[in-house]
Parts: sequence; C-alpha cells; structure tokens
Amino acid sequence: ECYAEITQRARALGIKVCTHLIVGLPKETRDDNIETLQKVLAVGTDGIKLHGLHIVEGSTMAKAWRAGRLEAPGLEEYVAIASEM
Repeated sequence: ECYAEITQRARALGIKVCTHLIVGLPKETRDDNIETLQKVLAVGTDGIKLHGLHIVEGSTMAKAWRAGRLEAPGLEEYVAIASEM
C-alpha cells in the first residue's frame, strides 16, 4: 500500500520511478516474488531491477547463513526465478 501510494504520487509529479526487487529474501517463495512483481506492474513503474540476495559478511544474516539457519539461492536458482518473473 505504501509502495503504491508513493509511486503514484511521484509519477504524478513527473518523477520517474525504478523499482528494485530482491530475489531470495528469507521466507519468500517463487510465488511471492511473482506476486510482488505483478503488484509492481499493476501500480506502474518506469523500470525494474532484479537483485539476488546479497549477504554481507559479519552481518546477523551472514551468521545465520553460516550456522545453517538461513538459505540463500545460488546463481542457478536466482536465474530460474528471475526468468519466471
């Protein structure tokens, strides 16, 4: 809802909007990623960039990943999800 409101307001003022989506966030599924993309397209955007999840060394997320408590998609899975989107 916030995304839709802010995006619509910005575009109404002539501001171009490029939306960045992250593939591989914890607990998100392929269906979640596709649903998010559909919502973005329904609102309207001037550009879309897809990013794979980047886990920063030393972060809480990195510690969880190293301990096996967090899964992150590899390149092949990222490409498969991105191509479905």
